[in-house]
Amino acid sequence: MDEGVVTLNTLMDYTTMRQKVLSSNIANSDTPGYRAKELDFSAFFNKAKLKLVATKAAHYEDGLYPGRDGAVIDENTLFWGDKNNVELDMEVAKMTENGLLYQGATKLISTKYKMYKSAAKRTQ
Repeated sequence: MDEGVVTLNTLMDYTTMRQKVLSSNIANSDTPGYRAKELDFSAFFNKAKLKLVATKAAHYEDGLYPGRDGAVIDENTLFWGDKNNVELDMEVAKMTENGLLYQGATKLISTKYKMYKSAAKRTQ
């Protein structure tokens, strides 16, 4: 299968899982002591495919990111009086961003399949 299709499928899986994590954060926004969670993008994808290359001294080197070993990490933000750090506005903004990312991935994968279909018709 085309590597681009595999990457787009992985991106769609990532956004689906992230939606569940963000929904859980919103559901627990009033739970005392709850710590907001986030899905680590870099831990979700194959490290070899998305390996970063540091070309300048100011760039991060691969392997220096927090939460790389686990996909779900705790958000390190300020806590409210009840030891809960969920900010509803931020979670809704993240869900919107996540939805747009999913829509973009589905649009791209749909375009790829249309191209394959068009190419198959021309070879017949």
